[in-house]
Amino acid sequence: MNPLKLMQLQNAFKQFQIRHPKLPMFFQDMFQNHMKEGTILEFKVIDPDGHEHIANMRVLKEDLQMVEDLKDIRQ
Repeated sequence: MNPLKLMQLQNAFKQFQIRHPKLPMFFQDMFQNHMKEGTILEFKVIDPDGHEHIANMRVLKEDLQMVEDLKDIRQ
């Protein structure tokens, strides 16, 4: 991975956390305390026109491993 791009991504994520502080805290809590294999995540998006888009996924052990790998990268 390009180190410059990684630094830009880290800065962008910090700015995202400032703009939307509750979302990263929510995901951190979910993955630390509540997420386990078989958990179902549901995503709902409402666009500016009021149309709703919904999708869901069942968390697999590979998904949990990916999250752990991403945590290792951040440190």
